[in-house]
Amino acid sequence: MDVIVVARTLERAADACARIAAELPAARTQPLEADLSDLSAVRRLAAHVSVAQPRLNVLINNAAVICRRRQLTVDGFERTFAIT
Repeated sequence: MDVIVVARTLERAADACARIAAELPAARTQPLEADLSDLSAVRRLAAHVSVAQPRLNVLINNAAVICRRRQLTVDGFERTFAIT
């Protein structure tokens, strides 16, 4: 089983991979870093994943953020809606 874990920092992704490996030793994990509020980063991530894994069987999106004040992404979208 191949598991790609994407987080805002490589450290967080690697930590999640370690926890997965502890529970499922046969899983091949790959940590990746991407800021999902930046559409160019999302496009780079998608290009990387489509080359690394031409077939994607399951996608789990667990990205979310709640901002107390209105914030815009680099692309000009409201941050809370852009990430969730």
